[in-house]
Formats: sequence, structure tokens, C-alpha cells
Amino acid sequence: MEDNRVYAIIAILILILIFVVFIFTSGDIKEAVVSEEVLSQGWYEDVEERFNDSNLFGLEKHISLTYKFDSNIFPSFLTVNTYKTIFMMNEEDLFEETVETIKNSMQEKNVILDNGSAKEGYRVLKNKHKTTYIVYNGTREDINEEIKVIGETWNCRDSGTSIIAIGYAQITNNSEKNLSNWAKIIKDKSNTFSFYSNDGYIFLGKDGLIFNIECH
Repeated sequence: MEDNRVYAIIAILILILIFVVFIFTSGDIKEAVVSEEVLSQGWYEDVEERFNDSNLFGLEKHISLTYKFDSNIFPSFLTVNTYKTIFMMNEEDLFEETVETIKNSMQEKNVILDNGSAKEGYRVLKNKHKTTYIVYNGTREDINEEIKVIGETWNCRDSGTSIIAIGYAQITNNSEKNLSNWAKIIKDKSNTFSFYSNDGYIFLGKDGLIFNIECH
């Protein structure tokens, strides 16, 4: 009698597990994308770099989209990563993951980050999500040019996903300096990153790429 009760409990647990796996694997992940309205002036999604993966029998999913600026002089890109996990990631852990992702990806690109330049903060995107960001200055060691990097993250509870966006812009080329791509990545209507550059660009506008990410 006792054995039958144990077998019944095990059978129920297996059925629950199958049900949970079915729910997660049958549902499509809502990937975060940059609004088509602001993809202009040379910016486009590089579909060849689109990446998706799943783990734990489909219970955890990851989709990565990469947007690039079509230039060999001031290369720039924005990678938008969408994660769907069994339990939504803690936002502090998500921010730590963002910092780790920046450090690993920049090391692969021969970029030395100036850790002393790191600035953290919060802002609200067009979709009303409050995000946490970190910005670095750095140097691309192989060509000795200046770069800027931003990592920004948030949880989208409407879609049940966690988002990590990594933006990169090379801002010098020999003696020339240009911050227009960097501005395009980070600007928003609140002028969160408020300063003027030497060449007159202001970081204010509703058409910033990260500001216009759609995740639900």
C-alpha cells in the first residue's frame, strides 16, 4: 500500500514536469528588437549574426540580434539579447551578467576598458521599462583608437523575458573624432547622457536605438 502511494506521487510529479516542459517549449519567446522606425542612416540588422539557443529541454531560451552601422571608418554595433528562463532573473544578477558580458566580449575584440571611467545609472525607455546601465571608455589596442561601450539591462515582465543590450562605437580614426554613432545608440528624449562633444553633437532625441527597443 505504501509503495503504491510512493509510485502515485512519482507519477504525479512526472506529469507535472511534462506539463511544465510542454508549456515552456511550445510557447515562442518574444525577442526584443529595435523598432524599425529608428533603423536609419546606415543602421541595419545583420541577420547572419542572429543567434538562438535553448537549454534544459527548452525551458531556457536565448535569442541574440545584432545591429550594425555600415562603415569601415567608425564601426559600431548594438547587440540585443533576450533570455527566457524558468524563473525571471534577479535584476542585480542581470546587471552583473551584463558587466561580465561586456568584459568578455571586449577582450575578444582587443579592447582595453578604462574601469575608472565606468558610470552607472538608471533611465526609463520609450516602453516605460526602468533600466540599469553602465558606460565605459576604452581603447582598441590593435589600432590604438578610442571606443565607447554601454551595457543596459532590464526585466520585461509582460513577455516574461530578461534583456541585455550591449552597444559599441569606435569614436576616433587617426586624428578624426566622430560621436554620431555613439549618440545614435544611447540618446533619449530626457537627454540622460547630457553633454556636447567637440564636434557639436548633442545626445538628445527620441530616435536612440536602445531607447526604442521593443520587448513586448
